[in-house]
Amino acid sequence: MRKSFLLLLVTVFTIQFTWANNSKDSVSIYLQKAREFKGQRKNYEADKAFQRATVLSPTDENIRVEYGDYYFEIKKYYNAIEQYAKILEFNFNSAIAAKKLTEISAYLRRWKDVIMYGTKYLQSNKD
Repeated sequence: MRKSFLLLLVTVFTIQFTWANNSKDSVSIYLQKAREFKGQRKNYEADKAFQRATVLSPTDENIRVEYGDYYFEIKKYYNAIEQYAKILEFNFNSAIAAKKLTEISAYLRRWKDVIMYGTKYLQSNKD
């Protein structure tokens, strides 16, 4: 009985470790595909690849920043704001997200948001 339990425990840990490594590999593959599609100006495919990468790693700040930058480049400003705001949901003190939100809010002339995110950026940049 004890050997069975130990074998089951080792099997579960092995499967979990393998799944975690495969997930990281999948994220990097989808991110690479998104970059390739973005370079080829295949916006629909790039968007889908970015979406899959964010689903597999929803708290990765670098993926969200790159996804937001992609939206900004193709002039989907409100989608970019959404990606940067999601970074702040996971990391309230993210200087890069606050800076990007300040810049895009200024571009859209949303002055209250500029003040709010600019203040947040200055506070997070002090730390």
